[in-house]
Amino acid sequence: MKVFNFIANMNTPLQKKGASESEILLSHVEQLSKIGTWELDLVNNNLHWSAGVFKMLAYEPNEFKVSYEDGTNVIHPEDRERALKHAESAIVNGNEYNIQKRLIGKNNRIIHVVSKASIIYENDQAVKLIGVFQDISDFVATNQKLKVESEFNRKLIERLPSTFYMLNKKGKYLKWNRHLEINSGYSSEEIAQMTPAEFFDGEDAKRIEKHIQMAFDTGYTEVEAYLKTKSGKQRPYLYTAARMNYHGEECIFGLGYDLSEVKSVQADLQRVLDFSMDIICSIDKEGNFVKMSAASKEVLGYEPNEMIGRNFQKFLHTEDFEKTTKQAVELIKGQKANNFSNRYIHQTGKAVPLIWSAYWDEELQLIHCIAKDATEIVGYQEKLRKSNERYEMVTRATNDAIWDYDVVNNELYWAQGFQSLFGFDLEQLQPSFDFLVGNIHPEDREQVLDKIQKYMQPNAKHSIWEEEYRFKKANGRYAYVIDKAIFIRNKKGEVQRALGAMSDISHQKEYEKSLKLLNAELEQNVKQLAISNAELEQFAYVASHDLQEPLRMVTGFMSMLQEKYKHQLDDKANKYIHYATEGAQRMRKIILDLLDFSRLNDQSEELSKVDLNLIIEDVKLLHKKQIEEKKGKDKV
Repeated sequence: MKVFNFIANMNTPLQKKGASESEILLSHVEQLSKIGTWELDLVNNNLHWSAGVFKMLAYEPNEFKVSYEDGTNVIHPEDRERALKHAESAIVNGNEYNIQKRLIGKNNRIIHVVSKASIIYENDQAVKLIGVFQDISDFVATNQKLKVESEFNRKLIERLPSTFYMLNKKGKYLKWNRHLEINSGYSSEEIAQMTPAEFFDGEDAKRIEKHIQMAFDTGYTEVEAYLKTKSGKQRPYLYTAARMNYHGEECIFGLGYDLSEVKSVQADLQRVLDFSMDIICSIDKEGNFVKMSAASKEVLGYEPNEMIGRNFQKFLHTEDFEKTTKQAVELIKGQKANNFSNRYIHQTGKAVPLIWSAYWDEELQLIHCIAKDATEIVGYQEKLRKSNERYEMVTRATNDAIWDYDVVNNELYWAQGFQSLFGFDLEQLQPSFDFLVGNIHPEDREQVLDKIQKYMQPNAKHSIWEEEYRFKKANGRYAYVIDKAIFIRNKKGEVQRALGAMSDISHQKEYEKSLKLLNAELEQNVKQLAISNAELEQFAYVASHDLQEPLRMVTGFMSMLQEKYKHQLDDKANKYIHYATEGAQRMRKIILDLLDFSRLNDQSEELSKVDLNLIIEDVKLLHKKQIEEKKGKDKV
């Protein structure tokens, strides 16, 4: 106000001094106060701006000659009518000229100003307005931000999902949100007349008063208590309170969280803990149990309250101390534990195997754990281990390469036979289905895969598979194998597992190959023998014909000789003729027998029974002379 009064009266003593001194002083005042002066000649309708006004509007001083229209046009359109009416009222009625409005500067920049002016009268007529603009843009912006911030805080408090409150040392509520009204059932007028303790009963009321004082003394507190509603119902709440200075008065403010759902969930969780067959517990950073389910009694023989507050190491098997402590450290670092196993000592002294799953809760600074009694699992594992040992022994005893394919998890197991038969190092190699397929000979691969795919179909009719193919060994050479398998399906017919045995039949294939070669060679020999037999038969036929001709001549001439000279021949001559004729006949029979012998390979003739006695007699007759000379005897 002093600045405005000073400027309004500058036309009196200051004008009598030098103009330059006045302008310099005015320039300093305008610069320091962020103001600009103006003068409106009401008689001639002329307007004058100081350099401060030009600068305020971002123009150079006296950048253009100011007119009344310019002075009107720089007023924001939304404020223009109000400003003109205000000036008219001041001039006509003699009212104070004091108005807040917006000016439009260079490049359409908005400047918030307070405009004040004094009216100069001559002969009771207003002839001039001398005024000042004060730039309050920063103040307006700050005030606007405060309004926005205040509105934001109001809406934030009102929309909090929790109860908000603020009260002074007398226990008077200064602020609260609608949740306090809704949850308590009291109206805004009733709450304004109440103290915090009136919302609680008995010990809860005393505890609330104690924690309010604690908040004023220490600056912060938390407390759980049951809020009593206007209808008499009680609801569990967690209250926080912090100290602050509000408009020069020491107060506390805070939030109230409705714990009804939390308590309900906790009750449900406790029921789960009580009925769970597994141990569910929480362990703090020092290793002490802070929560324990009722299963501890069944599994370890201890009631939950016998374990809560005690360190887990007190119950741990000494041989598992190091690995369990190490796992706990890793958990606190953020690493989860799944299927971690150790042993706890039962109240009776026996070791109980446990399988743990656990994770670290950074917010609560607790390890949350679930432990399953693994006694049966360990027993099953021991049986499985022995079964696997027997299985391994069987696979080593057989000449087959046993394999087991878990279709669901795409895991392939190879037994020792793949090392002994095909040379694969099973300690270094992790077999897979793709690796198996890649080792099938390229010429056999498609056929084998097609057949496997057919067996893998849910609607496949058969589950027993057998196939021969070539399989590449570790040394790169191929072995002929016969692969037999059974496909195990679920109720839907989907293959879950396949078990099989692969046999190396390379030697069998080599034997079959050599046998085929031998058969081919034998067949060739048979053909050659047939040709030879045919030639022999032809030769025998020709030879028998040529040999029989002289014999027929001998027989014929002997018959003619005996017939012509029978009266002249004595008994001895007839005897010799008989010997000659009989010898020729035997000789002819021998030739015929040789011809029959040459036809033995001829399968066209049927076999017949032969009297061996007749053959023996023929042999004796044929060799009669030698038998007599050597005095031989026959024995049949």
